[in-house]
Order: sequence, then structure tokens, then C-alpha cells
Amino acid sequence: MQADLQRVDLGTVREIAGSFVGSAQTLADASRDLAPVTDDRPIQEYGVRSLLNFDSPPPASMVDVKQVAAWCPKCFVDGKPVPLADGLDTYLALLDLVYGASGPETAGASVRLKPDTTKNTPAGPRVIAGSAYLGAIIPESADLHNVLGTAYAARGNAGEAIAEFREALRLEPDSVTAHWNLGRALASPEEALGHLRRAVQLDPGNGEARYHLATTLFESRQYEDAVDEFRAALQLMPNSVEARNNLGVTLASQGKLDEAIDQFEQALALQPEYADARRNLTMALQQKGRQQEGRGAARGVGAPP
Repeated sequence: MQADLQRVDLGTVREIAGSFVGSAQTLADASRDLAPVTDDRPIQEYGVRSLLNFDSPPPASMVDVKQVAAWCPKCFVDGKPVPLADGLDTYLALLDLVYGASGPETAGASVRLKPDTTKNTPAGPRVIAGSAYLGAIIPESADLHNVLGTAYAARGNAGEAIAEFREALRLEPDSVTAHWNLGRALASPEEALGHLRRAVQLDPGNGEARYHLATTLFESRQYEDAVDEFRAALQLMPNSVEARNNLGVTLASQGKLDEAIDQFEQALALQPEYADARRNLTMALQQKGRQQEGRGAARGVGAPP
């Protein structure tokens, strides 16, 4: 049996759980307005054929792979796949590239769920994330390499991640996601800033991209520009405690303690247990107190007894 499962790319927990499409609730919602099919002519039951087209993805209304934990709760711990299902999140994210092509805007597109042997290479079947099945059904795209790069980055494989993001940009030079991901992955702040700035230029409303640009500007000691980008990020994400805290740190680095204290206090108002903001607020208040003591001592120098 194991050999048979492996032959059809169902030889691992990842591949079996990766066959998930949508939760029971998703499927119920998708079929709510459809008339039930009844077998009122049993004599014809052996002649019944499915109306589904197995060469195409299922209808978009049936798909929600993000609900896989509801179907297989033991596949995840704290939102991450257990060792036995290692790579399941990436596997489903890759399949979602195919499932996501099932909407009306992609009608007529060349998307298949049956393996396509024309994608094989001279060295053998095309393999993606260790799967020949994925290699056969997922078309080459910037999205594909962004997903793979993100998976490598999550595992700490920066070199492989960077290579995937560069390939994504080769295929789609104006990919916001690829510029953003590459900017976050690069060790060189100068090159990283170029990609993060391009991501923000292409998508000014992307608060996360602005946040990461601001963080990299801060790390490069470009404090004025970092403050501007943190403020722009907060316009888009006003409840981001990380952005408020880091704006406070940047302002404190400029000596603007009152403004920094205000940002730390706003972060704590949003999330009272946020330890970084609590610590930074304490340090800023202590520094402000020392400055006030220093000014008081300076005013006392030379004063009459």
C-alpha cells in the first residue's frame, strides 16, 4: 500500500494532508444554494459520471486551504506543522497558487490539476518542494518563487531564499512582494534599501513594506527618513505596537525624548503587556530625569551660598 501511495504522490503525511481543499463549513457554504442531487433512478447509478472537470481546479468558493487545521488539528502546534507534517504549510501555499487560478478572471487559462508530463526535464520529472506532483501542476511564476523563498527564509536558509526572490524578480521585475521579500532577506542595508524603497514606490499603501523600510533606515542610522517612514506606516497601521515602539526608539535616538515617551505610552495603551515598549518607556523616563537633574545642577553652579 505504501508503494502505491508513493506512486501517486500520497506517500507522506504532508502529501495526504495536502489534499485538503476546504473545511466542512466552507463546502457547506459553497453548496448552500445548490439543489441536492438525488438518486431516484437506481438502475442508472452505474452510468452516473461526475460533472467535475478533473483537468481544472475546483471552484474558488470550495477552496480555503487556510482552514486545514480545522480538518487536521494534530498536524499543527502553535500554528506550525508538527515534524511528521513538516512542510505542509508550504505545500498548501503552493497548491493555493493553482486553486487561486480558478476564479472567473482566469477562465480559459492553462491551469491543470492532472500532472502535465510536458513539464519534465531531461534529468527527470520537474520537482518543486520535493514533490513531482507540484512540479507537474504549478506553472512557473514570480508567485511560485516568492512562496519558496519565504519557506527558505522561515527555515533560516537566507542564501536559498535570496536566490528564489531574485528569480521572482527576473520573472516579474515590478513584483512588490519580491522586492519586499528580497529587501528583508538581504544582509547589505544599501541593497536592501533599494528593494524596499522600490516596493513602497510600487505600492505606497503597503504598511508592512513601509515598516520594514523604516526599520532598515533606522539600522542604517538614517533617523530622519526612518521617522518619516514609521509615521507613514502608522497612518496605514495605526494599531501596530511594533511600529509605535520603533518610532519611539528612533525619536529617542535623536534626543526627542518627549515624543519618544508619547509613542511608548501609545504602544502600551494598545497592548499593556508589550514588554519592549514598557522597558523603553522606563529607560526614556530615566534618561529624561537625568537630563533634568543635570540642568538643575548646572543652574546651581556659581550660585551665591
